[in-house]
Parts: sequence; structure tokens; C-alpha cells
Amino acid sequence: IGIAGLGLFAYIIYKTGLAKVWQAIRNLTVLEITALIGLRFLYWGIRTLNWQVLMRASGERVPFLELFGARIAGNAVGYLTPAGNLGAETMRIFMLDRIDRKKVVATVIVDKTIEFLAGIFATALSVLFVIITFALPQRHKITLVALTACVFALLIFLMAKQKQGLFTWALDAMAKLKIKIPAVEKRRDQIRETDAHISAFYRERRGLFYLLFGSYFAQSWVWAFEIFVTFLFVGGS
Repeated sequence: IGIAGLGLFAYIIYKTGLAKVWQAIRNLTVLEITALIGLRFLYWGIRTLNWQVLMRASGERVPFLELFGARIAGNAVGYLTPAGNLGAETMRIFMLDRIDRKKVVATVIVDKTIEFLAGIFATALSVLFVIITFALPQRHKITLVALTACVFALLIFLMAKQKQGLFTWALDAMAKLKIKIPAVEKRRDQIRETDAHISAFYRERRGLFYLLFGSYFAQSWVWAFEIFVTFLFVGGS
């Protein structure tokens, strides 16, 4: 997957023309580059702050810079290897080795769930905008709406299971299918504890859930604004 991604990237640069790409980059001023780097730091700062709030809600006070480093390390693993999100989230869990692992796993799962929910909400608004603005065939409109609704429904389902004990439910479902992994079964008590941390957040921190949802929704606009000004800086309309 990583090689395919690099190949596609190289192909796009080849089709666009390396000289044209380099000319666009050369047009950037020091001030514009600084502004873009600042927006990128703001983007990662919001994500780190959200995670820090979750860590504090679980009773752990971790310095912002330590969490920021774990976030960036996870991002590097996610981007530079075929591991994607799975590798990124695993990496940031391992980066906080001195914290109770069960709490870290719980905060990462809740954090990612809320981020995905906010992202799907932003996507739903984008789909609505596309349907209203562009003259698409009816089947394309139906497909866009159906796909968005399916992903949203899946996330709501997973969040409902998180409230009840997602990992324990998954283990029980595997057991019914006669699938048992001894190494995982040995850690069933630890898995239950992780589930308890996750369900406690949804049960006791509803206000915080909506706050983080709003924060991630705002972050998607920061990201969109960064792309928008990048277009402007390289001479786009």
C-alpha cells in the first residue's frame, strides 16, 4: 500500500510536470510558508489538546508537549508505513509507556471515535452542499447519501457498543463463532478494565463529549482553511 501510494504520488507529479510544481513552490514567500506551518501546528495542537482533556478526565495529568510528541510520532508511523491509522494510534499508545496502558488505550479509542463522528458530520454537510450545488445524476446523489448514512450508522453502532463494553462484546462474539485467541483470552480482565474506562467516559462525561465533538468539527474547518490558503499562495483561483 505504501509503495502504491508513493507510485501514485510520483505519477501525479509526472503528469502535472515537475517544473510547474517547482514553480508553484518557488512562488511561496517566507511569510506564506510560516503561515502554513503555523496552521499545521494549530491543526495538531487542537488534536493534542483534545487528547489531553480526555487524559485528564481519566485522572492522568500528562504535559501537553509529551502528548504532542506522541501525536506527531504516531502521525509519522501512519504516513510513512502501510500501517495507516492502526499504526498511528498504536504508536501513540506505546509512546506513553509510563501511564496506565488501559487508560491510554481507552482515551485513544474515545478520541478517535469522536474525531470520526465529527468528520462524518462535516462530510454529510459537504455531501449536502454537493447535491444542492452540482447537477449530479440522481443515482450519484443517492449513492453519496447512502454511503455517508452507512458510515455514520456504523460509528453510532460502535459508540453504543463502547458504552456497553466493545472489546468484551467482540471477544464474546468471536467465542460464539468458535474463535479463541489464547493470548487475548489471558488478558480478558485487563480488556474488561479498558472497556470500563471507555463506558465510564460516555456515562459520566456527556458535556465533554459534545465539547470535543465541536472541537474536532472546528478542526476540520481549520484544515479546509489551510488547503484554501495554500491554493491562493501558489497562485490558484
